[in-house]
Amino acid sequence: WLDLSAVNRLLADRNVPLPEATAVAAATLELVGALLVIVGWRAREAAWALIAFTVVATLLFHAFWSAPPAEFDAQRIEALKNLGLVG
Repeated sequence: WLDLSAVNRLLADRNVPLPEATAVAAATLELVGALLVIVGWRAREAAWALIAFTVVATLLFHAFWSAPPAEFDAQRIEALKNLGLVG
């Protein structure tokens, strides 16, 4: 929500279809999912949606297995950090 234009550019660079709509959908999922978990209404479903989002975003943006050697370690650390947050 803070800078959707930057997210749009990242998504477009990754050839994600409809980057503008995807950015809004992702931001909405993150915000609404977090709120649902906080208030406890349909928290399990919201948590699973956030987990799925995190895994997909990690695979899309931190593909360390195909990163150039100079970026490999940084991308691997970010990917493992995100997957560690999933549990």
